[in-house]
Amino acid sequence: MTWLSATRAQLHQTIVELPPGSARAAVVARCARVERLLGRYRESAALVAREIEALPDGEERSAVELRLELAAATIGDGVPEPVVAAARRVGGEPVQAAALAMSAYGDLARGARIRRTYARIAKAAGLVDSLPDDHYPALEWLSWAELLINRPADAVRHAERGMRLGGAYVEASMSHCLGIAQGVRGQLSQAVETLDHAAVFAGDHPRALIARSHQCEVLIWMGEAESAERLASAAARRAGRTAAGILAAVRLLHGDAAGCADLLVGVGGGYSLHLFEPLRRSRHLVVLSEAMRALGRYGEAERAARGALACGHGLVDGRARLALAGALRSLPLAVSVAMRFEAEGNLAEAASARVLAGTLASDLALTQPSAPLDTQPSTPSSTPPSAPLDSRPSDRLAARPSGPLAARPSGPLGARSSDSSGTRPSDALRAPSGFVGAEPSGFAAAQTPGYTGAGASGFEGVGASDLAGVRVSGRAEASGPSGASGFVGASGLAEEARGHLLRARELAASCGARLFAEAAARALVRVPVELSGREREVADLVVAGCSNREIAARLFVSARTVESTLTGIYAKLGISSRAALTALLTCR
Repeated sequence: MTWLSATRAQLHQTIVELPPGSARAAVVARCARVERLLGRYRESAALVAREIEALPDGEERSAVELRLELAAATIGDGVPEPVVAAARRVGGEPVQAAALAMSAYGDLARGARIRRTYARIAKAAGLVDSLPDDHYPALEWLSWAELLINRPADAVRHAERGMRLGGAYVEASMSHCLGIAQGVRGQLSQAVETLDHAAVFAGDHPRALIARSHQCEVLIWMGEAESAERLASAAARRAGRTAAGILAAVRLLHGDAAGCADLLVGVGGGYSLHLFEPLRRSRHLVVLSEAMRALGRYGEAERAARGALACGHGLVDGRARLALAGALRSLPLAVSVAMRFEAEGNLAEAASARVLAGTLASDLALTQPSAPLDTQPSTPSSTPPSAPLDSRPSDRLAARPSGPLAARPSGPLGARSSDSSGTRPSDALRAPSGFVGAEPSGFAAAQTPGYTGAGASGFEGVGASDLAGVRVSGRAEASGPSGASGFVGASGLAEEARGHLLRARELAASCGARLFAEAAARALVRVPVELSGREREVADLVVAGCSNREIAARLFVSARTVESTLTGIYAKLGISSRAALTALLTCR
């Protein structure tokens, strides 16, 4: 970012040559922005504060613009209400839009659960959409605020417009925001390219490493393990907790759950990870929860997931709930999260949630009585079950390692591989979850207090406080639509598991999330299937290499009957070819 240093020098020279007034105030505001782009937040704030003192009386609009710039340098403290009021009074619509968007982002960064935040985002969006193309600062703050309340479609729209208008001054910030939003929407290939551009453009700014972190996560979802590892290795050459977070995610990808947890706990100052900046802590707590779940330490997995929920970050709220569903072995909660992700168009995360739901249902099917109840299990297309969120799978849940990542405990944490209940249910480990921890170009991460609020992630009906009483005892209950904690039967659960996993495979294929597609395929192999006697005979002969005509001759039936039987087998197993059937039954 050599051009920024040169621009900074030129602007400082211009400031010296101009007398106090609106013209110099405009140059100071631009210079302060450049200082922030260079990561010099204190210098930016000091420059603006001095200019505000020197500003002549009567320059109210210039004073408002400078105070907004000062707030940008210390956004973690929010935007003072008198500044927002002054922007409305004398600033004009572009300045009003910027003040409202900055105020909303500041509220979210501070964790303030204020109804006005969402009203201000809506008002700023209305102003921005009605104004001509000359107000990129409002677009920058607005797109980030929309992203933080989980409105990625709006964030993409405004970020793309901001990049067209703001040029180099917002390139790193807006491309970073755009890349995260693309990832949330399942546009994974585009997200990788956009985040790479953001990291390259950011140069030596700390934002570059954060953009690489998000890029690494998308590559993990895409199943690009080698590329993700290269990014992590490059990040390791730079000290800091952000680099450690990238390395931890890659360790989990490679099945080293113990190494992942060791690294996060070590650099995070303990299991609460309190040394991480608040906007990134929730993300890493979700990864820690997944690592603990892979090690069979469900109590610690639950605590980490609840810690992530307590952070209240809109983008991580759903992921934290999914981590909690895994820790509690709660099929209803996993299904609820999956359906919400799909409704929001979050395809990759929806695929991940379906894998977990399918795996939990499959585990239950292996341990339940085969006689079904009158109630039917929930299906991927139905309304989420009405059972309470503390429904948990059965205490007879069998231990079977499964999921996208295979845990290979090692190191100090690997010494204890089960929780106090003694059970080790299988689990569909998700890819390290993320898309948080970023901020507009004026955001000083080190100065940001915790983000503990929000409720705007689409899970408003179930707040973190609603989960406060949910406990895991090592038992798991299957919950039907009636809310009764009864067993729905092995065959019904197996069918439900297959439905979730087939949907996961479809969702993953639609967005290129190979990690989850492969996880769904592996989990499908383990779903118990009840074949009739005739179906078993036909399947065994297919595995033996017999043609349909040969099978018909051996079983004294017509070739058409064999074809019909195979069609039924394929439907039950979620496959479409003889080769897949052979591979599936060979694995079993």
